Amino acid sequence: MRRPLQLLVAMAIAPSLVVGLGGCSGGDSQSGSTQSGSTSQSASTASSMASTGSGHASIESTLNLANNENQEWTYSTDADAWVLSIVSAVAYPELPDQQGVSVCVPGAYVTGIDTNGDGTADVTSNDAQAAVKGSLVIDFAAQITSPNGQVYTAATAPVILNTGAAGYGSQNNSPASTTYAADGYINVACGNRGKQDTATDSSGATYHTGDAPSCLVDQKNAARFVKYNILLGNLPGSVDYVVSTGGSGGATHATMFAATDSATYASYDDMVAAYKADIAGIEAGDEYGNNIVSLYNPLNYIGAEGTEDPVWTRIVMGASEGDISMFASLNLEIAWFNAGVDAVIEWQWDGGHVPSEVLGDSFSLYVDEMYGTYVDGAKTVTKSAATPQTTNGTETEATGVDISNWVDATDLSHVSFTLADAAAYRTAGASKSIPGFDVIDCGQEDYVFGNSEADARHWDTFVLEALEKHADVLEPLFNTD
Repeated sequence: MRRPLQLLVAMAIAPSLVVGLGGCSGGDSQSGSTQSGSTSQSASTASSMASTGSGHASIESTLNLANNENQEWTYSTDADAWVLSIVSAVAYPELPDQQGVSVCVPGAYVTGIDTNGDGTADVTSNDAQAAVKGSLVIDFAAQITSPNGQVYTAATAPVILNTGAAGYGSQNNSPASTTYAADGYINVACGNRGKQDTATDSSGATYHTGDAPSCLVDQKNAARFVKYNILLGNLPGSVDYVVSTGGSGGATHATMFAATDSATYASYDDMVAAYKADIAGIEAGDEYGNNIVSLYNPLNYIGAEGTEDPVWTRIVMGASEGDISMFASLNLEIAWFNAGVDAVIEWQWDGGHVPSEVLGDSFSLYVDEMYGTYVDGAKTVTKSAATPQTTNGTETEATGVDISNWVDATDLSHVSFTLADAAAYRTAGASKSIPGFDVIDCGQEDYVFGNSEADARHWDTFVLEALEKHADVLEPLFNTD
């Protein structure tokens, strides 16, 4: 019996800074920061209720989609798909506009919408003129054959989670896209809190909520909501086959979404408490412990005891992200290999951020290939062979003058440059400045580690060490052209 899939497709990732905190497998997750206004009361209510059996029951009832009288489904004729209106992924959201979830379901899996609670379809795709309030009536006998030939049902369809979070920023809730309906996938869109988010406390003062690890927590909560409602029969799809995908900052979250998970803790609070206990002897201070940088490192989770690694991971890196991110991605690949994960890292060397040939229309092919490889009884899907280029000839070996020895890379007699020249060359056209992530004048990653007192904070001990150790060389370059 093959183990369930937890899949990852991380697009254009720069994994020198890779996000992290563990999964949320039960209870209602809170960010840990001071709540605002009525939210503060909701948070304290959630905390007191969660300590009791009735608290858990209340949360489960709230997250049960069948109990949500405001759920609406809109039918897309062009895509033959039903899209769920945005609903809250948690019982007690801190920022409701960023903690919601929407789901797109292929029309073949849906008989219609039950509007009166009797379990039968009252509105079907043939007569749905606008958004319909009610619950899905699922057709578990229906099948969809993807364009690649893979066959799915309402019980076996993979769930696609789009992590978004570009630049580690917040993302407002949005309806799920119909992009993957023809492939037979269940597509999930979610909002998330992020860097530089603010809220208002009970006195009316504005404060920064901080990011780590609320962005990942919200994505985990969205997945938990969907999987919970699949188990309840409210949504089609398989809880065993989940694919996380995103680009740039979203790709780091896709990585951590797949790499972090623990069934040890019943709630987010339990998990944070465990982390606090582990790091209390090292550093202490903020809500999650001052060593939250280590929680952002997937290498601390891949293959670690108590976490479940994904089965298959693919990362596509644009070389324009820089040398450091290249080496970091290779370290990530080695960690996946050591953990027994089928890992592939691909690079594009011509400077483009997103390789169109690789990513243009191949996401569904990746998913179908993974599904066919690791799911018992699934169809094996392979990519069609490339068509050889014949316009400019069919030679397979190079001809002409060999100029490989034109330059001797070991001869340094005619090579000289200053540190300033090297820095200028390194940063010319680069997408990130030196030192890359913890930027001296604060870059986007520094805002990730902000808290309620400081919007951005420096966090990289290696950068600090370099600045101190090489002060005699670097100080003359400070604030010079």
